[in-house]
Amino acid sequence: MNEVGLHSEQIDRPEYMSIAESLPANQRYTKKKQAKGILIFEWAVILIAGGGFTFKFIEFTLSVLKVHDEAVNFAITPLVMYISVALGFFLLFIWSILRGDYKETEYAKFRLFEREAMLDREEKIQHEILHPNHS
Repeated sequence: MNEVGLHSEQIDRPEYMSIAESLPANQRYTKKKQAKGILIFEWAVILIAGGGFTFKFIEFTLSVLKVHDEAVNFAITPLVMYISVALGFFLLFIWSILRGDYKETEYAKFRLFEREAMLDREEKIQHEILHPNHS
């Protein structure tokens, strides 16, 4: 038996050969190219927004640290906490990018269609094996 419970002699039967090919066209996965213009725009927005945020954050931090007033120094602890949390989420984001979580995001739904068709066929085969005289 293979990973889905089908015997090898059953898999060789033509009606069970290609699950993906038997699905309707709108349920079959086809890799789509991402437009380079959109990719460039995405990174431009990320870099510009990130740069502006970083600049303002550094400016605010320096203004707090320059003033040696008790009323202003209240912000140091929240700043450290904010930097720690933001850095942690940023590192998780980079890790997920490097892991490939944002590549082929559409594949999962098409894999679901293929898996459903495969399970339906497996159920049909098992029914044929258990009840050979009933079609």
